[in-house]
Amino acid sequence: MVKKKNPSAAASSTTAEETRAPPTKRSIGGFADEDDLLDFDDAFIEPPHKRVRSDAVSPAAAASEALAPKAAQASTASSLFKGKDAPAAAAAPPSDLRGVISSLEAFASQFTSLEADKIRLQEEAKSSSSKLDGAIKKAAVACQEVDSLKEELNKLKERLKEEEARAAEKDELLRQYALALLEAASIPATALDKIPSNSPANGVSTVLSAHQLTRELLDKGKGALMRMHSMIFPRPSRRRLWGS
Repeated sequence: MVKKKNPSAAASSTTAEETRAPPTKRSIGGFADEDDLLDFDDAFIEPPHKRVRSDAVSPAAAASEALAPKAAQASTASSLFKGKDAPAAAAAPPSDLRGVISSLEAFASQFTSLEADKIRLQEEAKSSSSKLDGAIKKAAVACQEVDSLKEELNKLKERLKEEEARAAEKDELLRQYALALLEAASIPATALDKIPSNSPANGVSTVLSAHQLTRELLDKGKGALMRMHSMIFPRPSRRRLWGS
């Protein structure tokens, strides 16, 4: 005779088994969690009297357990697919990165040209500064030469003034001598007026005038002496000479 199972007892046993069964955990990325491994060990060492028969598991738990491996396989496949595509995506640089690299190369070339221009300008500044220093030194030497020339010119001016003063003194002495000679020769005043009285510039003309007046004086004296000689020593007449 077959015994019929009590539905209430079966339901109560099923409920107790569900309460005793631990909650299922899904693996992430295709790898089992540490709790799953621990649960697996506990199930492995669990004695036979505590195990739940496969026919006593509820349909919902069986469906969840059937879906868990498929989800794990899908996650593992997706992770592996992503891992395979990652090097290819990293190997192919985007267009923005190429533009950045080209802009950096252009900036580097511009920077290099600017550095070259800077060095060239510094060299030009050094050369111009050296030229300016040379020009300043030459200007200083020229200023010294100008100062020395000014000193020499002042000395020459003073010497010229001294020579002019000496020449004026000499001309004045000559004029005084000429006047004294004319006065000693009793030359009339009209003759004295012929002597220029305007200073040293006409000293030569004064000397020439005095010399001319002296010659005239000598000529007059010669004529006077000849008359005096003829009066003192008269010439004998021709008749007297023939008679004697």
